[in-house]
Amino acid sequence: MVTVKQVMEMIRLYKAGFSQDWIAERFGISQSTVHYHLHRHGSRIKFRKPGYSSGEINRLSHEELERTVFLYTVNKLTIYEIGRLLNRNPSTIHERLRRAGVEMRSPSEAQKLSWAKRRAA
Repeated sequence: MVTVKQVMEMIRLYKAGFSQDWIAERFGISQSTVHYHLHRHGSRIKFRKPGYSSGEINRLSHEELERTVFLYTVNKLTIYEIGRLLNRNPSTIHERLRRAGVEMRSPSEAQKLSWAKRRAA
């Protein structure tokens, strides 16, 4: 039985960026139970792309942000490649780079870079 206090804590953790899987493990309940309570209490459920860790908070430390900027600007990695390296969602990488003032590549530039990397491999 899940108490109201536990549900409020689940909602707080979820809004802070923790995954449903992580919250379920913390409370010793199933992910579907966490989902049910979040949904029942009006939390907007986030969907993640397969292949990215669900247990990570979508925040970057100062060191990770510096590394991300370097990988994006100097090494010319894509946000997807950086996401895989740091075990973060690419949308998190994109948002943190944008907030840091990094000029983002246009979709056509990103596509050309991806094609060039595929040909080189």
